[in-house]
Amino acid sequence: MKNNFLKAALVGLAALLLPELGSTAPHLLLRNQSAGQPADLVYQGNNAPIMTGNVNVYFIYWMPKTLQDGTPLDATTNNYLVFMKQSINDILTGNGLSSIAAQYYQTIKGKNTYVSNKLFIEGARTDLTSFPTTGCPESSLSSVNCVEDSDIQAEIQKLVVEKKWNLNNTIFLVYTPNGEDVCDNNGNCTTTGNAFCGYHNAVPASGNTPALVYSVMPYTGANGCGTGTYPQNKPDWEAVVNTTTAEIFGMLTNPMLNAWLTPDGREIGDVCQGVVVNADATWDNGMANHQWNGHYYSLQPLYDNHLHACADIGY
Repeated sequence: MKNNFLKAALVGLAALLLPELGSTAPHLLLRNQSAGQPADLVYQGNNAPIMTGNVNVYFIYWMPKTLQDGTPLDATTNNYLVFMKQSINDILTGNGLSSIAAQYYQTIKGKNTYVSNKLFIEGARTDLTSFPTTGCPESSLSSVNCVEDSDIQAEIQKLVVEKKWNLNNTIFLVYTPNGEDVCDNNGNCTTTGNAFCGYHNAVPASGNTPALVYSVMPYTGANGCGTGTYPQNKPDWEAVVNTTTAEIFGMLTNPMLNAWLTPDGREIGDVCQGVVVNADATWDNGMANHQWNGHYYSLQPLYDNHLHACADIGY
């Protein structure tokens, strides 16, 4: 009894040290969006932060045994998780995309500090906790099998407390299964409104409590979220990897949604959505523009202010 009381008290105390859940509009990586006119990213100033130094990365695979309506998860879910973990390890072991992001900086008290390319996996969790049953009335995919951005925030904060994860200089990536829609609390879902492939958001720091910076990668399928070329012959899974890379570098260069943006509000990945740098597709007989740890990937490029163009590798 005493142990249970003490545990509850400690959890309550830890919760007080977390950022208060917010309802800011996330930055959406839209489906079926063409790149439009290229434009240099502009630092928005006002001490807007980026991610510098050693960046902690935590992964959350929210994968209950069933969806809200009782439907079991796709039989390939375990294989999907293995694939995503392999891909994430490939991304974080160093790549040409990191060298593009490294040119962007923050100016704090007159000093420039540049985006970090030092990302370290500090924790990962496959969470079997059931999804909330409040649903999303706005979802055209499923109003029942759906979570809102507020549910995502609550899931992250729950695991931060349970696992004693560090919030300092940290980003979180959350994955949901096939059949589960995600909405942003603003009427947009993976197939509704400003339909998206993924997004990132942030709860601002408060007092001594660091900000909560996170991204969400729903299982969207390849339509409108992949490059159209899939060297590993897994279009839906490779499309989620494509979203993951765009969201990681979006968080690094624009974690609080107020740092590096084009004049019309696009991020480092948005500017190049739908762009293929054909000259760099030299791997796997022209199927891939990246090879990491022996695995081939076809990924959208990032915008390089130095080149004033989309690129697969920095110079």
